[in-house]
Amino acid sequence: MASLLIFDLDETMARGGAGVGFIKYAYESSYLSAQIYRDYMNSYDISLKGSDYYTMEDDIQIKGAIFKALEGSPLGARGVANEFVALHGEKFINPIIKELALRELKQTAGHLAIASGSPDYLLEAFGRVFPKGTKMIGAPWHSPGLDVGKLANLERAGIELREVALTASDSINDLPLMKLGATNGRAWIVTRDQSDEALIRWGIKQNAETKNVYLVDHNSGRVSAI
Repeated sequence: MASLLIFDLDETMARGGAGVGFIKYAYESSYLSAQIYRDYMNSYDISLKGSDYYTMEDDIQIKGAIFKALEGSPLGARGVANEFVALHGEKFINPIIKELALRELKQTAGHLAIASGSPDYLLEAFGRVFPKGTKMIGAPWHSPGLDVGKLANLERAGIELREVALTASDSINDLPLMKLGATNGRAWIVTRDQSDEALIRWGIKQNAETKNVYLVDHNSGRVSAI
């Protein structure tokens, strides 16, 4: 049975939000209007605060508007994403977490997949900074209503969930992904600082079995059990 390692992109493999960095680049490069950029940043700020006023319909609407604008540019959405990653992709990737992923990949002789709620055309562009054969799995924002979570997107991409041996995410909000890794093999939760680590430790103990769940320090790569 093949061994699959599933890493989230934003805040896990990436330094900060790669999706937000892409939107800023698209706006500064005149691929997006000021209004679309403001709408996106406002929705991003609201979503971070967990407001009940921000809904999945809001998310779909703004990301659909972004795709439509980018697709109408001379390069198209994928062309803009390729340009962004060619110029700035490497600086968004955390080399410590990437090295951990590649070490795990070598030890298991398995396959690597990078998953994200970011658009599929952006994920495909980021494929250039990972080993050949890495599966890049994003949300289908050309048809945004199809995005119903990472596990559904993994299955849509042909991933056999029973083959997943390790999952890595930055958030207990990725609970289904974390439980998948912990059930099949191991789950990593990447933390950024001590307060973040303490909150995640508490959250995991409230929501899930802690067996096979490990914390990974975003800055040092240190792996520790819950």
